[in-house]
Amino acid sequence: MRVARAIELSAAARTELERLMRRRTTPQRVAQRCRIVLLAAQGLRDKLVAEQMQVAPRMGTL
Repeated sequence: MRVARAIELSAAARTELERLMRRRTTPQRVAQRCRIVLLAAQGLRDKLVAEQMQVAPRMGTL
């Protein structure tokens, strides 16, 4: 099982991704990608990211 690439987010980057994810005016594709990046930053495997996001496993890959 592949592991998502290690992502280290600064506090500012994490805050910005969370802010974008919650804004009502953010396109859904962008909000979804923010969630994927945040999950990958937690060290989750690609397959788990895809399952949690209910997307194709390839989409959970960064």
